[in-house]
Amino acid sequence: GTRRQITLSNVSFVPDLMVNLFSLTAVMDKGFQVDGNNKGINVQKDNWSMRFDKRIGTPKGHVFAITMIPEGNINHEMANATISYEVAHQLLGHPGKNKLIGTSERLKWTLS
Repeated sequence: GTRRQITLSNVSFVPDLMVNLFSLTAVMDKGFQVDGNNKGINVQKDNWSMRFDKRIGTPKGHVFAITMIPEGNINHEMANATISYEVAHQLLGHPGKNKLIGTSERLKWTLS
């Protein structure tokens, strides 16, 4: 797919949640059109769109996902760094607590 920069605002943090959730009704309230079928969900406004096309099975059906890459690069200069929990949370794309701690350990970050 195509890589585009977007900014999400008015987000909530859910400790221990392993993924980020995206509210379709919130974007609909902001004038985006949402449609979909059993292959994916499209979110569109004017000439901008994105498609949630990664189908993930659940015990009660399925959900759709999209790969979102947090802004900024996590590079070799940050290895073995001491970094605040809040900054790490932002850099890693707002993961749940367990995911953030595990990823930070693999990156050899010390969280402060």
